[in-house]
Amino acid sequence: MRKLTVTLSLGFFKSDIIFFNKHMKKILILILFFLIINANAAYDPIKRLRAEINLHQVTNKFPYNITKQRSIVIVLDNSNKIDLYWKEKSKQLHKGLILMNADPTAYVHIYDFYSNTIIHKAYLKYISKRKIMNMIVFDIPRNRVSILALTNLAEFNYSKAIWSINGNSINDLLYRMGLVVKRNKYKPENFLIPGQPEFIEDINIHSGETYENYPSIIARQKVGFALFEKINIPDNRPEERMDKAKLYNASVDRQNEQMKLMFYNHEYNWKAILFESNIEASRKGFQYVYFLSCTSGLNLRQTLDYPTGNEETHYMTTGDGDMMNKGFRRIVIEATELIHKGYLHQVISDDIFVGREWDAHTSMTGAIKNFFYSLENQFKN
Repeated sequence: MRKLTVTLSLGFFKSDIIFFNKHMKKILILILFFLIINANAAYDPIKRLRAEINLHQVTNKFPYNITKQRSIVIVLDNSNKIDLYWKEKSKQLHKGLILMNADPTAYVHIYDFYSNTIIHKAYLKYISKRKIMNMIVFDIPRNRVSILALTNLAEFNYSKAIWSINGNSINDLLYRMGLVVKRNKYKPENFLIPGQPEFIEDINIHSGETYENYPSIIARQKVGFALFEKINIPDNRPEERMDKAKLYNASVDRQNEQMKLMFYNHEYNWKAILFESNIEASRKGFQYVYFLSCTSGLNLRQTLDYPTGNEETHYMTTGDGDMMNKGFRRIVIEATELIHKGYLHQVISDDIFVGREWDAHTSMTGAIKNFFYSLENQFKN
């Protein structure tokens, strides 16, 4: 990907200093703009999961545990939409998993699974509560199925190797999975396998209320903004297996630096936080934490309990996101398209504050700028 670079040279002559002071604000905005363009490409949950998969040792031995334990299926689809395509492919895969006597308890789209830190933790809590011990990763673009073991806390179990199978197409993949069943004679123990996949798209992320208005108190106290998570790389991995994870973490570092630049230039007292839990955030002196989510507009509306009308159920609107021209310009897009939307989370009451406007945007930085404008617009009126 081509990167844009801005080089700024400053002399020490008086005329140069006067010129710089006069135009400093415009210059800084221009620099920020170019930095933001580079940052937008960093968020990629598909690269994250593929890098996490790469950290595992590989085995050719079929993981018989999936015939005895529950599994969750994470579906990777590199489209910019979350539409019926991934569900249709998942239904095809489900037939093959039934033949393998696996018990796929739930199917989740990759962008829903990694929508943001708190939503991801909600999915991990769901996995742990349902006693799911395996993750089946269905990589649609690569026609690949990978099976990973999980711990009781729904974390990757790096002590166990990963098993994968590839195909030239989805039908070829299913055929190869059938051959695995024939070659490996084992006694099946999963008998209550659903005939159709169960899709999880609306997970409970809070126990409190959902409010439209942002709390005015945030203008007078320290407020957190959640940084993007990096991959936790185990110490005992071979260097070649850590390369992708290190590259992904470096991109997250750059993304987080751009988030800091945007928030620290805002008038409120924003502080970066690596969110772990409501309790930990409260101990650090935070009452409110800003989260940025990325998934389809429809799924995010449902997850945030956002008030919707009939039209808004099917079509989303995004803000202008223009730093030099404040205001919202409504753009009708499909409900299945990926969007970014920020909201505030109250860590004590577990309430969320989603704003009066559906100020989502097709870019991450646009969503943050829209959020700032929503704050300004609400407290001004």
